[in-house]
Amino acid sequence: MHSKDEVLDKFKLFKAQVELQHETFIKCFRSDRGGELYHLSYFESTSIVHQVRAPYTPQQNGIAGPNKRNKITPYELWKQWKPTLKYLKVWGCKAIVKMPEPKRKKLGERGIEGVFLGYVENSKAYRFLTIESNDSYSVNTVIESIDAIFQEYTFNSISYPKDIVHSNVQNLENNESNVDALDGSELRRSKRIRFLHVSCRRNR
Repeated sequence: MHSKDEVLDKFKLFKAQVELQHETFIKCFRSDRGGELYHLSYFESTSIVHQVRAPYTPQQNGIAGPNKRNKITPYELWKQWKPTLKYLKVWGCKAIVKMPEPKRKKLGERGIEGVFLGYVENSKAYRFLTIESNDSYSVNTVIESIDAIFQEYTFNSISYPKDIVHSNVQNLENNESNVDALDGSELRRSKRIRFLHVSCRRNR
């Protein structure tokens, strides 16, 4: 919403979606005492009981999602099933998107390189930004597809395998241990060098 005067219109859309998707009706609506939610004529026309919390008592506000009594996510409350996570991919990774049949040539490329942007709303498809061009797509074209090979350890054409990341962390830990393991001999040698330098200046 851009402003509070849109609250009623958004609630009407939410009410229609709830009643259609869940085959039930909103019987009671509880809110604070904000004026943007106080539409007496509307709630009377729909027979929805509009309850307001007592003044200066935010603890009476409802809680959406996990709580002590109901330890499930809002998604499960709405959909009545657990979400599937196998479709989640690393955002921004490189991918080879398969060319659809109408845009594929017999002797041409079967895939095009792109960057994973996200998911298509209300569709089982991914969104990609092309980073190369061919006869069908130009660079920086956003395409939608469900058929792609994701390279989840490659970003901006630079590969970051797990073993390299692990070795970098190990090297950092080794460097920190080497700093902690320095004995006083090097410090004494550095003092001795400064002392000799001073003595030479005095002899001059």
